[in-house]
Amino acid sequence: MDIVRFVTPVRVGDILEFRAQITYVDIKNNKVRVRVVCETVSPTTGKSLTPDENTSNVFNLSYQVTKIKLKQVLPKTYKQSLLYLQGMRVMNN
Repeated sequence: MDIVRFVTPVRVGDILEFRAQITYVDIKNNKVRVRVVCETVSPTTGKSLTPDENTSNVFNLSYQVTKIKLKQVLPKTYKQSLLYLQGMRVMNN
C-alpha cells in the first residue's frame, strides 16, 4: 500500500461501502495495481451521502500474484486512462 488519501471523516455509526478496480497489470512481474474507494452510506436511509461528501478514503494497493496467469487490462475511458498511467508509473519505478 502506498498512497492513502483521507478525504472526509467517518462518523460513528456510518456504514462504509468499498469499491475496487484494477488500474494496471504488469504481466512480466506478475503484479497488479488496485484502487479502492471507500464511501460512507447513511445508516438511516441506506443511500450514499451527497457525491462530494461520501468519499472518505482512497487506497492504492499493489499485489504480487502467484499461481494465476494474468491478463492485460486496458482502459476504456479518459478517467480510466489517467488511473492506468498513474499505476504504470508507480509499478515501473
